[in-house]
Amino acid sequence: MRETAPLVELRGVHKRFADVVALSDVSLQLGRGVVHGLLGENGAGKSTLMNILYGLYAPDAGEIRFEGRPVSIRSPADSIRLGVGMVHQAPTLVEELTAVENIALGAPAPALRSPVRAARPQIEALRDSFGFDFPLDVRVRELAAGVKQKIEITRALYRKAKLLILDEPTTSLVEAEFRQLLLVLRRLVDAGTSVILITHKIREILE
Repeated sequence: MRETAPLVELRGVHKRFADVVALSDVSLQLGRGVVHGLLGENGAGKSTLMNILYGLYAPDAGEIRFEGRPVSIRSPADSIRLGVGMVHQAPTLVEELTAVENIALGAPAPALRSPVRAARPQIEALRDSFGFDFPLDVRVRELAAGVKQKIEITRALYRKAKLLILDEPTTSLVEAEFRQLLLVLRRLVDAGTSVILITHKIREILE
């Protein structure tokens, strides 16, 4: 790994769905510890490009480089292993599980210990370090949209995300929640995490 290399590079990415060209020769370069705004109208291909980086779609052509080396991302599991986390516009949490169960879901645990019990101290510390105030033991279906977003961000960080992709994160947030999200993004950047913020609102990027 070369420390001077960008964290992520997308080179000449193409993607077609039947007769619709969603992406044509798209390139993007992202540094370390920055917020990168990805702006455009609805249907411009913003989410499609990031879904390729996250492994939900396969590109028809193009190259992805992570920390200076070419990588093959065939699934979200590949992307997560590299250190990419994504918070989608629609929540992807399991509604019947609690916050701590959602965050620990799929994480390895020592033998004879439950994943939730093993993960809980680290999850609590991570939640508190970013000033999140969500309850760990309440079922997700009982929580507001802004709280669910905090849980999804915590889950990505718990998985050691070096890059956090936020897809239209303010769609269901009120102004106070948007202000809190800005504080979280600044803390992430201060901690060295890179962020891609997908939006069609220029004001959000400027702030």
